[in-house]
Amino acid sequence: MLNTNNKTTVNHNNYSHIKTFIITAILTLTICSTGNASSTTYYCNYPEYASSDGVHKQKNKFEINFLVNGKNEKSYLLGNNGSSEVAIIDNWDGGITLIEITASGNVMTTVISKNGKSVHSRANSIAGELVPSQHYGSCIAK
Repeated sequence: MLNTNNKTTVNHNNYSHIKTFIITAILTLTICSTGNASSTTYYCNYPEYASSDGVHKQKNKFEINFLVNGKNEKSYLLGNNGSSEVAIIDNWDGGITLIEITASGNVMTTVISKNGKSVHSRANSIAGELVPSQHYGSCIAK
């Protein structure tokens, strides 16, 4: 600010430099954050499952795939009949938890550890009966 004859005037050139700096900073952050955001697909295979009578080997192949879209921060369960959006939670140790709530209100959770180990849990209620299951395996991120 310049002070002449007890009048305060504003030097607008200083403000234009500040505006330019702020706009440049915002554009740089936006480009860097979207440039590094990529999609990851997790291919999960579960050869074992647990039921009320113990842990068993799967008779049929049980696989689940997830797409985690880093650009829009959304995640999807990819299935034979299409895809459904799932919630994703970052775990404190570098793994992730994916949560699906089905149209009937049943909850499915999949935990994938940083080293690729995975547990897929289902808590279903079908015709008033509880039908829980838990599957053990691993996932590969590509």
